[in-house]
Amino acid sequence: MKGVIWGLAVGCAIGYIVRKLQEEGKFECVGEYADKYYTMSKNELKNVVDAAKGKAEELKERIGKSVKGE
Repeated sequence: MKGVIWGLAVGCAIGYIVRKLQEEGKFECVGEYADKYYTMSKNELKNVVDAAKGKAEELKERIGKSVKGE
């Protein structure tokens, strides 16, 4: 029970500090960085998907040729 009370107290204190920092505008740049990294990861994921599709098509062609005996 003692740990729960300490956890609540620490959580409230951290929440209060974060709220005060947000009011002061300390987290404005965090949104910009998050958007930047989200866009980068989205583009990287598209590249990975395109590469996987290309490899799948290549593998499909190889299997088709080996089944036909070419």
